[in-house]
Amino acid sequence: MDFDTALSFVIVRSNAMKPENTNGGLMAAIRAPEALIVKRIASLSLSKSVVIAAYNTSTQHVISGDEDAVKLLIDDLSKDSIKGTILSVNQGPMVVSCFRRRC
Repeated sequence: MDFDTALSFVIVRSNAMKPENTNGGLMAAIRAPEALIVKRIASLSLSKSVVIAAYNTSTQHVISGDEDAVKLLIDDLSKDSIKGTILSVNQGPMVVSCFRRRC
């Protein structure tokens, strides 16, 4: 990722995490490669309600989105023994919205 893209990501994420922007939803840590998560989001038709919000390592990512969509994705991944842990934050939908709008 180039510097400008990384900086844009940091700005979007920091704006989404502001307390005044929280509006429900969930974030969850997922232990899986990016490609697998993206493929599963698409196969469940969750692309409009769930995004990868953080790319921590090649096999550790954070998803964000509507509560029901995040739970559906976690449940679906668990069928393949892929661990997902709901995080104690409350801004899932805002992260999705900011990624779409480039806050």
